[in-house]
Amino acid sequence: MKHIFLALICLLCSAGLSAQIFSAGVVAGGNFSQIDGDLVAGYNKLGLNAGVFSDIKFNEKISGQIEILYSQKGSASVLFNSDQYVNDFKYIVDYIEIPLTVNYHESKWLFSAGFSINRLIKSAYFTQGIEDINYFTADPPADIDLNMMAGVTYMFSPRMGAQLRMAYSATPIRSSVDSRYRNNNQYHNVVSLRLVYLFKAQNDLGEDL
Repeated sequence: MKHIFLALICLLCSAGLSAQIFSAGVVAGGNFSQIDGDLVAGYNKLGLNAGVFSDIKFNEKISGQIEILYSQKGSASVLFNSDQYVNDFKYIVDYIEIPLTVNYHESKWLFSAGFSINRLIKSAYFTQGIEDINYFTADPPADIDLNMMAGVTYMFSPRMGAQLRMAYSATPIRSSVDSRYRNNNQYHNVVSLRLVYLFKAQNDLGEDL
């Protein structure tokens, strides 16, 4: 999988040698997550979505983008967990996420679609605020999660914008005997709201634009 990451990064960077504009920036915001197949509905798990990205503009309308993110996903019984709920739980799954998207630029709007490769770095399950260390013993989450994604960004200024993104697992994240969804499998279903900040864009000669 490491070789796939390197190949994708090299492909995007080599394409940038002939591109007119190269830019980079940071993103920060939140994931509102649920897991399809855990018998609970609602985007109740709030988590961090933040990282860095680079963007290569191939022409006036089209660009390619790669990101490196820390992304917290999962599921929860309510948006803000409270001990007053008898069945209160929180299902935590954190990833290092590598999204690759193609972007279409129209005035101040940017429409994007692509996929991401996610590497699991943490998983935990809590009930009433207490971790159940045996919860994932029989059916642990997969180390690699592949997502399809689409989003829209509105740029308030040349450097600052707000983005809405939706992502869904293309492969199961976990099997569970309790799941009634797609052959007893579970899938991430995530809506992300993020702020985007662009550093100064540069052309292929390294000149500020």
